[in-house]
Amino acid sequence: MIDSENYSLNHTHWFIGIVLCAFVLLLGCNRLSDQEEQFFSQASENAKLANEGLRRSNRYMNAWLEKADTETGLIPRNLGDSRDVWNAKDAAADNYPFMVLTASITNNELYKGRLTDMLRTEERLTSRLGALPDTWSFKKDDFASGRPDTADIIFGASEYIKDGLLPLTEWLGESVWSDRMLHMMDDIWKYASVSTEYGKIPSENVEINGEMLQALPRLYYMKDEDKYLDWAVRLGNYYLLGDGYKSLYQKDIRLRDHGCEIISGLCELYCCVSFSRSDLKEKYKAPLYRLLDRILAVRETGTESLRVVCMQHWDFLDDATLASVGQATPALDQTRRLATLAADAGVTGLVCSPVELPAVRAEVGSGMTLVVPGIRPAGSAAGDQRRTASPAETRANGADVLVVGRPVTRATDPGAAARELAGHAA
Repeated sequence: MIDSENYSLNHTHWFIGIVLCAFVLLLGCNRLSDQEEQFFSQASENAKLANEGLRRSNRYMNAWLEKADTETGLIPRNLGDSRDVWNAKDAAADNYPFMVLTASITNNELYKGRLTDMLRTEERLTSRLGALPDTWSFKKDDFASGRPDTADIIFGASEYIKDGLLPLTEWLGESVWSDRMLHMMDDIWKYASVSTEYGKIPSENVEINGEMLQALPRLYYMKDEDKYLDWAVRLGNYYLLGDGYKSLYQKDIRLRDHGCEIISGLCELYCCVSFSRSDLKEKYKAPLYRLLDRILAVRETGTESLRVVCMQHWDFLDDATLASVGQATPALDQTRRLATLAADAGVTGLVCSPVELPAVRAEVGSGMTLVVPGIRPAGSAAGDQRRTASPAETRANGADVLVVGRPVTRATDPGAAARELAGHAA
């Protein structure tokens, strides 16, 4: 268990002691060869990196636990303007499961105590459509919205399963968290309402359906229950053999978050049926290969506008917010470092805030497409954006694509607001 002051890893120390004893015996019997010396040196460096990773993860977990709601014990969506709410697609999907994972390695008391209690509270308070959770307001001590939005609830549950509970289960095995995942999956399909020739599916959203396709084959192998593969095949048939193929091929392929999930999901299903339902392997092969060939062709020829665009970090994260969760590196330095790593990896586009835009452009040069949210005309509310700029300023600093949401969607006349913004950005 990691002590909050000195991060002593008792179980890790026990393991390292055994390993060191083995090495001492080895050294006493034989002189290490040069290759063995190299292996030992690399193992030592890996141990240092692992220890540092655990130390930082533990600091992060404890910092977030300090920010938990005092009444419910649940963590908020963020530390900005959504500090009042817990939600499935962010607080649950992207944060809480990895705090559980950290505690399972570093702090057994927290793992079996407070973090398990958080799950029980979440199930009791936030489950709204069967086991499916909805956004909870700490101030209201009730759901944030008066009426349930089934589509939004299914999206949140899908995110929670694929991004959080599934990787956690692949580490922990069967647990209270895998039970939560299975109950939510069953109810996603219970409330599936989109009719297709193959049966009802949860959504027309390729992100949700892609997440389902990534999760269901794994649950099929995990639980050996045909219903999980049957549901996945229903989606596979729709996208590869049915009406969903034309739309997917012509407009819905995108290699970025919030859309890329369908491609990897279909590939995962194809791998699964190759072993479990070989008749479907032959049916799926040609349409799936055609989709993959199109992705490669567009990337190689540049004849269309398909690009990989990576997010560096959320735009509301400033120096103070990063420091509050144990990240000492200033936001600007963090952005520069991530931009360089992305460029070195071959990424062709980045999302960055307007404040960091000049530094990122200087770092990556003119060949990188820079997509910039946080665009606010003079006098408009910043909302949850900590780093904003006007359309004209952003264009002048080298932005290629401006992302504008609430100044248009919440305007009295959205059309007029959009035209005015376009004029400022010209």
